[in-house]
Formats: sequence, structure tokens, C-alpha cells
Amino acid sequence: GTSTLLPSEAHRKAHDDLRALVDQQTGAVWIPGHGHIAYRAGRGTNAHGQAIFDLMQMLPRQPDGMLDLAALQDPDKLAHLPERGRKALAALMSNVAQALAERRFAAVVIDEIGTGAFPVLFGAGLVGADGRFGTADDPYVRLPGHAIEEPRAIRPLLGYEVHTPYVLQRRE
Repeated sequence: GTSTLLPSEAHRKAHDDLRALVDQQTGAVWIPGHGHIAYRAGRGTNAHGQAIFDLMQMLPRQPDGMLDLAALQDPDKLAHLPERGRKALAALMSNVAQALAERRFAAVVIDEIGTGAFPVLFGAGLVGADGRFGTADDPYVRLPGHAIEEPRAIRPLLGYEVHTPYVLQRRE
């Protein structure tokens, strides 16, 4: 049989449903895995998940091969990197933490698959003054369920594996 790389009806519906969610927001929306949706809805442009992933590849590896995310908090572990790389990592981490802490986004849409490490990477911006995640002073609250009816349907046909979005809604 023949196959096609055109989006299925389910994929188009998932895309339209996510766009409708973005349209309902009052302010900027950050969707690392599907940034074009926020852009097309006039809700801003922000770091794409693939760009974040690419930057993280500069981090040292743990013995099991996983990225050493703790290196982001330890300048000595990044000393081997070129200055430009260190600055790029520091700017990303600082800018995102500040934007989240200041509640600049009406919503942040995170995919469980593809951008699932977001809460770990940017946890400093997702906790309130008490320093604990999941308490009443957090700048964002996770809405129940998923952002769209068919969470896997938004998976791209090629490239970056990303799907199953949920919403972090700005706490007012």
C-alpha cells in the first residue's frame, strides 16, 4: 500500500483543538513542542523544545549516559564548555526562570512526551516563595487531564517525537 506524510484528520483536529485552547488565553502562551501554534495565534514566540534539547546536549553525561542536569547549578561542571556555550545555557535558564516566576505566560503547554523534562529543567520558575512545588503560591497550576481530546494525535509525522500536551495555567 501507499502511505502519505500528510496529517491525518485526527492530527488536524488535535492541532485545531490546541489552537482553540491558545486562542482562549489572555496573553502570551509558551508551547515548547508546538511553538508555531502560539505564533500563528499571535501569542508570542519563545524557545522551542528542539532548541532547548540542542543546548542541553552540551551538558556532561552521568555514568548511565543521562544528561547531568545538576551541572546547570554547578559552574565547575560547565568549565570545559566554550564561553559562548556557558553563556547560552545560563541565559536560557535565567530567562525562563524569571519569565515563569513573573507569570509572563497566560499558559505553558507541555507535552508529556518530548518536553516532559520541562518541570525538572525549569522547576525554579515553577515554585513560589516557599520553594515547594504544588503549593498555593506557585505561579502556575497544572490543569487536570490533557490539553486536547486525543493527546497522541498531535504527534508530528516526522522528526521530534512530541505529544500528549497538558496545560500549566497562570495562577491569578
